[in-house]
Amino acid sequence: MAQVQFEAKVSKTTLGLNERLRVDFAMNIDGDNFSEPSFEGFRVIAGPSQQVSQSWVNGRSSFEKIYSYYLLPNQKGTLVIKQATIEYNGQVYKTSPIKINVTSAIEQPK
Repeated sequence: MAQVQFEAKVSKTTLGLNERLRVDFAMNIDGDNFSEPSFEGFRVIAGPSQQVSQSWVNGRSSFEKIYSYYLLPNQKGTLVIKQATIEYNGQVYKTSPIKINVTSAIEQPK
């Protein structure tokens, strides 16, 4: 049996106050009871959206399920995306927290 992988991925770790951040919580199993973090310091502008993909390559099965969110920071400074959790076969798995550095608003090209 393959090892359970459950991790959080972000589109960038430094962003301006007016930039969006994409956060993906990806797992290689069909976990139950996904619990999102509080997203303290951020406003959720989209999500959760869910993607599931399963493939067979050379007789090997691969599975991936992703929960995606788009966030907008509410303040400057260092913010932390806390742990998300899932359950699988009676065990609880957690993602690692991710630090995000939020700077002043970035000028958007017109």
